[in-house]
Amino acid sequence: MIYRSYEIHVFCLQAKQQLEWLSSIERKIAPGTAATLQDVRRLIESGLGLGKLHLSCGHAISELRKLISTCQHYELKAARLLSNKYAYQIICIISLKYYF
Repeated sequence: MIYRSYEIHVFCLQAKQQLEWLSSIERKIAPGTAATLQDVRRLIESGLGLGKLHLSCGHAISELRKLISTCQHYELKAARLLSNKYAYQIICIISLKYYF
């Protein structure tokens, strides 16, 4: 009986930690806040350290991973546009913007 009580206590603690983790995601990645890729990576690492994850936590981690891959994709695009290969085109676009 004591063992079962301990299991319930551990389950409740894990559920509380996971709920706090989910609320920290809402605070750090809310519209109007600036979160870096490093912040998102830290959130994923802290979520993976919570033990056996509830379905909602697993879904949140997969969404955070999608967010990282999307951000990395746009970082690569921006780096390519800022490379010397495209510098002339960017200058032309900027000058056309001021021309019209």
